[in-house]
Amino acid sequence: MKKKLNILKKSVIISLCFTLFSFPSFAGQWINNYGNWYYLGDDGSMTINKWVGNYYLGSDGVMLTNSYTPDGYYVGADGAWNGQPAITANTGSYQVSSSLEGIYQYSYTKIAGEAPSFENGVGAVTVIRNQDGSYTASNSYGAAILTLGSDGSYTAWTDFEYWSLDETGLCIEFGDGADFFVKM
Repeated sequence: MKKKLNILKKSVIISLCFTLFSFPSFAGQWINNYGNWYYLGDDGSMTINKWVGNYYLGSDGVMLTNSYTPDGYYVGADGAWNGQPAITANTGSYQVSSSLEGIYQYSYTKIAGEAPSFENGVGAVTVIRNQDGSYTASNSYGAAILTLGSDGSYTAWTDFEYWSLDETGLCIEFGDGADFFVKM
């Protein structure tokens, strides 16, 4: 009787294993078909009109190469985004894709307990939009990657500064003071 019970247990376990492992399992994967790259999503369906990492799949599902994506980013021969901001409007010296992008000119410095200082010893800050929706703000002193906060502004902490960007301008706080910048 005991031997029949062991055989029954083993049979149930083996049946369970076959059942569990017989269901198809999908994980997103790249497929090369006659030189065209496609991406199959987690559910096994072909991805279209969407970014997958730094690669864009067009309306036919083929990864774009050597061209601009519908949202204005350039992808190179290997299909990867080149890291540059999107191109949707020409400002003369560079291309922009959002109202927050541009060059921010120093406006004034405010130190706690003191009147604002309008000395212009601080250089301009260039702000560009990244492919992931964040912004890179940089000047001659450094750079910061600003991400969207719950209040609608874009913010970042560096070693010694807090950067904040919104439609009113850019603020870089340090110690007990802050530099304010307005878009040119």
